[in-house]
Amino acid sequence: MFGQLKLDYNVLKGLNLTVRTGMNQYSLNRTYKEPKSYIAYDYVSNGNFSLVTANELNLNTDFIAQYVKDLGENIVVRASAGGANRWRTYRYQDQSTDGLVVPEFYNLSNSANPLRGRNSQEEQKVNSLYGTLDLEFFGGVFLGVTGRKDWVSTLPVKNNSFFYPSVSLAGVVSDFTDLSSMNVSFLKLRASWSRVSDGQITVLLTILVSTGITRRLFRIPVL
Repeated sequence: MFGQLKLDYNVLKGLNLTVRTGMNQYSLNRTYKEPKSYIAYDYVSNGNFSLVTANELNLNTDFIAQYVKDLGENIVVRASAGGANRWRTYRYQDQSTDGLVVPEFYNLSNSANPLRGRNSQEEQKVNSLYGTLDLEFFGGVFLGVTGRKDWVSTLPVKNNSFFYPSVSLAGVVSDFTDLSSMNVSFLKLRASWSRVSDGQITVLLTILVSTGITRRLFRIPVL
């Protein structure tokens, strides 16, 4: 299931505001039936039955202000600023038998040995502020600057934000000089620099009911 709502408002000439929100949700329910006659590569099955459920929800909301202004005949300014919020949650659970007492009776209560199972839960929230500035000179030289800062719920409170900027410069050389003697009709040069980062961390908790073993897996981001 998914949906989106978008609102646009023209404040004045050259200035527009946009607010958007959207969601994406899915649920998964599966059953697996393995007959006693099943022969796998590394074992012969005594029959099995499994139930699997998974649920994920993503909510995204952002707002942005965009401004365009001609400064004379040869300079155009395009600027934008805004913020965003993203929230994601994911839950997974499965249970399965360890062999079947009664063949072809697919029910968890028919397990020949203690049930096996696992479950996991993930949750993350990201708040962001960002801005861009694009300058156009004489219709052929383009300078762009961007910046964004994120606050991520999966990192320690005292160190849960990071900033990543970028700068780009491009020029259409063929607009300012005649390159016909070189048989070149169009020539554009571009250079850019950026820094990126990611605050994602996944915590996976798995419980094996049959053995009582608890394991935790952490993936720590490199900032």
